[in-house]
Amino acid sequence: MHVVTTPQQTCNNCIEITISSEIIKKQIAIELKKTRNEIKINGFRKGKIPISIIKQDYLDTIEKNVINHLMQYYFLKFIKEKNINIIGKPTYNIRQYQPEKILIYSIYFEKYPKFDLKYPKKKEIKQLSIQITENDIKQTIQNIHNKQKKIWIKVNRAIKNKDLITINYQLLIKNKILHKYTKKNFQFIIGNNSILPTIEQSILNKKIGDYIELYIMFPINHCDQEIQGKKIHTQIYIKNIEELNYQKYQKNNIIINKNKYQSFNDQYKIIKNKINIEVEKIKKNYLKNQIISKLLKENLINIPNQLLMETITNLQNENIKIYKEQGEPVLSLHINNQNFQKKAIEIITIQLLLKKIIDINHINIDEKVYNILNTNLESKSNNEKKIKKLYSNIHFIKSIKNMIFEETAYELLLKQFNLIKLKCNFQEALIHIQNV
Repeated sequence: MHVVTTPQQTCNNCIEITISSEIIKKQIAIELKKTRNEIKINGFRKGKIPISIIKQDYLDTIEKNVINHLMQYYFLKFIKEKNINIIGKPTYNIRQYQPEKILIYSIYFEKYPKFDLKYPKKKEIKQLSIQITENDIKQTIQNIHNKQKKIWIKVNRAIKNKDLITINYQLLIKNKILHKYTKKNFQFIIGNNSILPTIEQSILNKKIGDYIELYIMFPINHCDQEIQGKKIHTQIYIKNIEELNYQKYQKNNIIINKNKYQSFNDQYKIIKNKINIEVEKIKKNYLKNQIISKLLKENLINIPNQLLMETITNLQNENIKIYKEQGEPVLSLHINNQNFQKKAIEIITIQLLLKKIIDINHINIDEKVYNILNTNLESKSNNEKKIKKLYSNIHFIKSIKNMIFEETAYELLLKQFNLIKLKCNFQEALIHIQNV
């Protein structure tokens, strides 16, 4: 095998491989003999059919299969020897081949980008030191009460921010109603980023009974192909306007579950325990978010196009699944306002950064997974069999592996930063985590 590499400035790569005629002939001869031993032809005993007859019926197919096999075999051998981690499927292109002659073919592929992990000059990050106060617990109880006791009251005035609106709407193309998009009693709150801004702007200051007609340009990546990239005539009827009111807060009347009440003191203990659990999550996520935010600014990685497109496709498919399974309304902002490319770039960059820190420290994640499973099994007898059974659950092992991968990477990254304690209460911590 002879390999010629073509220098590339990006993550796209091309190599050219030459396979000698002797290798091809030898492999074809092996496959011809295999075929002779497997097939039956009237007048001949099995395994005694002349090779010349086998060639007449099977040579073209065998030769094609051999060429495909050899092209893949020598390419995989090459990337293994060079320790190249490729993305997706490579593209093979035969440049020169005639029976009984050498095979010259090229392979186009993308590989994961090489980069040096850069850290910010200022390596300080804040570590929350959260003190749970009496007010935190009371405020959380109050928030629960507000969710349970809020009442929407119908008002007869113009629509304003934070109102709950009920509308009927339908979509039309060339004056033909698209019945599958017609919806009655669709509710949303003004200013909650739940519906297209165009709709919000058009109905502000309108009143019950008003009709609105407008044209909406749906994005080219919308979940529904029928309206992708189209300017759709939309008719809206304002059916109801409501504003929020709260029932008077009664200290000893807090609902835990449906039709179940608990005293304030009992509720106090439950909420305090829940806050303690939440505090640990907030502290960990606050550190993670700061680390990622700083690393994303320092590390601008040239992401391979194939990897980017695959990730975008996965995000789009996930969005379509939500649209179909949960019945998301066609006017929902969640469905219409997805910047998949930006989100995909961030996801890929984070994964590449985490993988880089793992590789730099020569951490074997598979080994860590095995050791953790082995340590956590209740019985020490027959552990190998139990572990083997666990490994047969692909989704379980994948989720465990991802979790350990992330936790290990963040632990290693955390060592690169200086921690500065930031004292706060629980309510302040909730604001801090939102602002990272």
